[in-house]
Amino acid sequence: MIVISHYTVFSGITNSTLPLGITRFLLEIMKLGNIGTILFVLITGYFLIKSNNKFKLSKILKLWLQISFYSISIYIITILLNIENFSINNLIKAFLPITFQEYWFATAYIVLYIFHPFINKLLNSLDRKEHLKLIFLSLFLFSVLYTLTTKDLYGNELIQLIIFYIIGAYFGKYEDNIFKKKKINILLLSLSAFILITSVIIFDIVGTKIPIISEHSTYFFNRASIILIIFSISLFNIFANKKNFSNKYINNISSCVFGVYLISENSHIRHIIWDDIFKVKDYVMSNFLIIHLIITLFIILIVCILIDWIRKQTLEKLYNKYIDNKINNIQNSLENRFEQILNKISL
Repeated sequence: MIVISHYTVFSGITNSTLPLGITRFLLEIMKLGNIGTILFVLITGYFLIKSNNKFKLSKILKLWLQISFYSISIYIITILLNIENFSINNLIKAFLPITFQEYWFATAYIVLYIFHPFINKLLNSLDRKEHLKLIFLSLFLFSVLYTLTTKDLYGNELIQLIIFYIIGAYFGKYEDNIFKKKKINILLLSLSAFILITSVIIFDIVGTKIPIISEHSTYFFNRASIILIIFSISLFNIFANKKNFSNKYINNISSCVFGVYLISENSHIRHIIWDDIFKVKDYVMSNFLIIHLIITLFIILIVCILIDWIRKQTLEKLYNKYIDNKINNIQNSLENRFEQILNKISL
């Protein structure tokens, strides 16, 4: 979903400049990246609420190393190939991608993970009704109000991720919730999908008379849109409520998906991917648009998954072998020392 969304977002195509028709409609409804983002965090909350509520420095370091590996290596490659001009500013950003928010989702996700033990303690202290009240209040303030007025109460990406985490955590804690019913999930999924699709059509048609309206044809595809959130939650629950299974091939592929994001989202090469290699603009008005989209999607997924699989089999194995245990020992020492300091302060 995220890669499909990037097909239109980073290609430089402006839907409002395209003539009204099936091509424009398809490009507009392909902006599915926010659904992928919501699903990713719902899954995180679903599983982490069942964890031991302990922050693992080794996991943060592993994420940081993965993100920095792609940030640094891609920047160096673009310099060597004369794609980018060298600058100290970009070099610093490449070595500190989290600090300088080179990947917004990666930065927000790491902050979310750092705070998740405290979020879990808060959620576990709430009973079922209080947890639901927290969800509904959060959605009203940061989603419903935005959907109705285009204004929220100073929300940002991190707050959005925390809300999605809280929702996923609810489904992880309470398996016997109303969304366990398949018919309700299908009904909400169908209804929200209908609203998403028809809203694009209506905005496009009205936009022929009021041009400014056409610029907001994908308004309900925004990550804060309550319609998109309902769609994502319903889709999540349809799969979460299926019989548990494990498949090593799916697990191996899914473990590399974050790498796909880090490669294809990199600011130094995404214009090369969409403009120079796949030439998306050349296929916008072509009869082969969908075929080109599918081929492009699979090439990017296969190549990026293969690259990240190689990284996992080499660099990450070295990390797991030589660093993982040492980092855990360092964390335990730091925590013990910090606990001693806090005890002295409290006295």
